[in-house]
Amino acid sequence: MSSRLFDQIIFGPVRSRRFGISLGVNLLPVDAKVCSFDCVYCECGWT
Repeated sequence: MSSRLFDQIIFGPVRSRRFGISLGVNLLPVDAKVCSFDCVYCECGWT
């Protein structure tokens, strides 16, 4: 699974089955993963 950190605060459009087409808002720092969890499903990868 590739790391997918977004480089802007607003990104998109993002296509979703649930919501259709929408814009995403990144509230985290744009250059690094700050979470210390290593979730299997995380799109940002392992810490």
